[in-house]
Amino acid sequence: MGDVTMTRTRLLLFVPAVLLLAATFAPALAADDPFGGRWWTRPRVVERLGLSESQVQQIERISYEHQDRILELRAELARANLALGRLLEAEKIDDKALADAIDRVVEARCALARSELESRAAVARVLELPQRRMLADLRRSVERMREQRTPPPRRRRLR
Repeated sequence: MGDVTMTRTRLLLFVPAVLLLAATFAPALAADDPFGGRWWTRPRVVERLGLSESQVQQIERISYEHQDRILELRAELARANLALGRLLEAEKIDDKALADAIDRVVEARCALARSELESRAAVARVLELPQRRMLADLRRSVERMREQRTPPPRRRRLR
């Protein structure tokens, strides 16, 4: 029982740390989809960042290398969430099985976040500092434009 408690405690400490790192470094390492797709193939973005053909090819290679793993991890997370949902909908809740399912969801989320950040970091290593800064600026401006265009979600009234 002590090992289970220790594992849960570690996960409870690890998850917020990963999320904090993601929130801190995501803008600076913005490689994932800031422009609605494979941004390094968009001529205007390539021109603005001053990407060389070699950089574009390296980013493309990194994207393909990480894409398969990220898809696997997303599927794993979906399966873990499905299993958790089934346990939560059961007539009688099995606390041990529920705790294990929660652990699997947390672990899957962490693995996915880690893989996505590793992909971003790999792309950041290809870019020069001014390019990374410009990419982060472009990403922020695109996000601001999206926020201005998208109305806030409507709240549903509970009856």
